[in-house]
Amino acid sequence: MPLNRRHVLTGALATVATTATTATTGRWATTATAAGGRSAAARGGHYSPNAAPLHPTAFLKLPPGRITARGRLAGQLRLQLDGLCGRYEELSHFLDFGTSGWVCPDRGGWEEVPYWLRGYADLAIVTGDATAPAASRRWIDAILATQQSDGFFGPRSLRTSLGGGPDFWPFLPLIQALRSWQEYSGDNRIIPFLSRFFRYMYAQGPGAFDTSWTALRWGDGLDSVFWLFNRTGDTFLLDLADKIHRYGADWGDGGHARPDGRHPAPHHLVPHRGPPGRAVARRGSPTAGTGSATATPTRSSAWTACPPPTAPTPSSSPTTAPTTTSGSCSDGRY
Repeated sequence: MPLNRRHVLTGALATVATTATTATTGRWATTATAAGGRSAAARGGHYSPNAAPLHPTAFLKLPPGRITARGRLAGQLRLQLDGLCGRYEELSHFLDFGTSGWVCPDRGGWEEVPYWLRGYADLAIVTGDATAPAASRRWIDAILATQQSDGFFGPRSLRTSLGGGPDFWPFLPLIQALRSWQEYSGDNRIIPFLSRFFRYMYAQGPGAFDTSWTALRWGDGLDSVFWLFNRTGDTFLLDLADKIHRYGADWGDGGHARPDGRHPAPHHLVPHRGPPGRAVARRGSPTAGTGSATATPTRSSAWTACPPPTAPTPSSSPTTAPTTTSGSCSDGRY
């Protein structure tokens, strides 16, 4: 059973705040870098508790496969494995092993394989299926073989696909799949593989962290950084955690991205509240709506209120639905 990521981040981000050495304003944490290059890795049998200087978390997660499902739950998991999730590779061109950029780096690829493999590998493990783990291993072996000398792996196009720099978002769910596989199998390739990749990630500038989905989903990356720190004690990972947190969207105290104090909203829509009028999140680039690659949601996105719709036009026929106009905003809101 996966650990609720909110619990992980609650303990982890509290640690970042507690170990801070340089104060900032408008955020709930600052710097969490330990002295020296390594700390003692955590030890705990089946469990991997937080290593110092991270604070203990409220819950600890058992590795996949340590609990066996029975009864109805076992039946539901088997339905998933026998259904679309388990057979998706037969149906989706995104999961074509011979053409995926996660296997053949000169080909394209984004989040499709990572999302699927994250669920499929866990499903293969928890069902105890006789063949599905081998299918997961086939993908994982191929993905690990794509790593370059600087730590980057997967589709080469992702090195420069985000404004000339790397798009880290699709790597984050894939790393979660690799974590599960390592916990299940003890595969000794995964930890050094992730260490090399995170060093590559750490070497990037702010633009790799404050743009697009990486900026909004940075919690998925922070969780994996702490996971690796607990197993290696490499303190550069705490510096990387600072970087991810510093440049990511502000989900903590909010406010500086939105005049009304709401948290960032990635899908450009905010439920209507209060007086007539709908608040709409518009992308921060002047080219918003033009399809430009620079028009991506960032912390600096502008938030504007569109005028309310005009009153319904009376109809002469009781069977004809009233018509409305949407005012001056052409955002495709509803």
